[in-house]
Amino acid sequence: MNRRLRALKYILKGLVLIYERALDLLDKEAHYLIKVDSDGLIEVLQKKQALAETIGVLEDKLKEFLESNGFENISEFLFFASRDNYVDDLRVLNGKLKSLLEKFELKSEVNRMIAKEHLEFFNGLLSFYATLLSGGKYDKNANPDYDTQLMSVRA
Repeated sequence: MNRRLRALKYILKGLVLIYERALDLLDKEAHYLIKVDSDGLIEVLQKKQALAETIGVLEDKLKEFLESNGFENISEFLFFASRDNYVDDLRVLNGKLKSLLEKFELKSEVNRMIAKEHLEFFNGLLSFYATLLSGGKYDKNANPDYDTQLMSVRA
């Protein structure tokens, strides 16, 4: 395998491994979002930040590799390098990377929606609680006008 192909294989393998780890972190993030576990979320976000930095480095290496060889993307490089027997490994890695990226985007979107729902729920809950504490009446489309002051209950 020539040096150019080994370099590209190294970069693609690195990106595949990083995105596999990122998908695992997204699963953990979803778990912590559902449990509303802020400590777990902070831990996952720190790990995601470290992975994002590594992804940035590898993407820069990939961009540099492609530019130095006169190509705009991996597919173009693989098309012109198709006469080399080692390109099949690179095609497999490129396909796996594309698949991982699609899964990553999907899971990220699901986690974003979960987080948004939680924020909207807690915002509504806080608004309701603030209304109760202020001694106001909470009449969100309710028919009867109930006085919603907090009752003191002694057990």
